[in-house]
Amino acid sequence: GKGILWASWMYGATKDSPEELVPLARSWAYPPELRIEGDNYVSEGYDFTQRAYIINAENSGSTPLKFTLNAGEDSPVVNCAFVIKNWGDFGARISVNGKDVTNSKEIRTGYLRKLDGTDLIVWIEGDYTKPVNMVFSRMN
Repeated sequence: GKGILWASWMYGATKDSPEELVPLARSWAYPPELRIEGDNYVSEGYDFTQRAYIINAENSGSTPLKFTLNAGEDSPVVNCAFVIKNWGDFGARISVNGKDVTNSKEIRTGYLRKLDGTDLIVWIEGDYTKPVNMVFSRMN
């Protein structure tokens, strides 16, 4: 099936040993809880098909999105991805644990333009075994 193909591709494409890939697989099996501050954004949970956390920004106005990803030894976060629905056509300033990482090579962002709005996609390279605080702010 599809899963086997993906696993073999991953195995072929990475220099890590299979042991080092365990946290990667485990982070997808038990995605850490994502807790959003305030009620301007709504978490729609982790989508296994997209391997991403889905957050709805519909009623957010220009409020920054602040959330904690409760990573731990048992549910590490490795290379996490976020889809922020209805973000709009704005740039995103991204900070991780209080540090601005917007222009670092560990971050990739993209946009999904749809009829009813624009989604922001953020991919963050990193390996976390403790809770991570993230802030995504709109830039004009």
